[in-house]
Amino acid sequence: MTDSTENTPSRERLLELIDELWDGWNWFLHRDPNQLCRPRDTEHPLTTAVVMALASQVTETARSVAALARAEMSDLTLLPLVRTAYETAITAHWLAKVPDATAAFINEDARTRRALIQDLPKARSPTFRESVDSIRRQIVPEQPTSSAAPARHFKEMCNDFEVAGMDAYIYYRAACALVHPSVLVADQYLEQDGDGVIVHGAATHQGDAWIFLATASMVWGQMAANYCDPARTRRNDLRSIGRELGISAHLELSEAAYKRLADEKRSRQEAGVTRS
Repeated sequence: MTDSTENTPSRERLLELIDELWDGWNWFLHRDPNQLCRPRDTEHPLTTAVVMALASQVTETARSVAALARAEMSDLTLLPLVRTAYETAITAHWLAKVPDATAAFINEDARTRRALIQDLPKARSPTFRESVDSIRRQIVPEQPTSSAAPARHFKEMCNDFEVAGMDAYIYYRAACALVHPSVLVADQYLEQDGDGVIVHGAATHQGDAWIFLATASMVWGQMAANYCDPARTRRNDLRSIGRELGISAHLELSEAAYKRLADEKRSRQEAGVTRS
């Protein structure tokens, strides 16, 4: 994912790049909304809509990171947004590159809705209890896919990419460790002072790494949308920003992912022959 850790742009330049990516994305969305198509090799008709929506979420979320940074909020306050932008960017890229990913994505949504309607009748709130039928009607039938595991587990999704893999998941775990209530989070507000402890109102400075990750996430999320654009309108701009960041703007599928997809395709073909 990262080609080099040297010559990382300054904090000010990262914030400028976030602005450029925000402007470029919104220009692209409004220039000609009819010039979009399903990414190459993807199987599900909803892929473009989902990928584009997630790219918008990445872009909007990362812009909020920049706003907080400019307001001089502590780095820890940025992290929930950074983590969301990052996870969403990887997911959008995965949906655009893996042929049966959207089916798995929809299946996972249905699974979580089924789990929710098991708990809702136990709620004290009548509003929650009465929402069961409405949520049940939103559950769609399960669709065939080989990608159920990566749709459910972010670690497996990261492993579907060649260069990303475990490193991509470790970035996510590091962000989670500083988002969830934990001893590590508490440590960011505490300072040892002789025999006592000082509690600070702002967290320890984390450096610019998380702003960098938010900026990189915008590149990955918008590059996912680039696969839905036959003209590849913003490809060169995204590659250029990727080079400045020292990252690869494209995430390529791993051999294991290609093998899983090939095995699934072979099984479907064999099943079709058997039925005929």
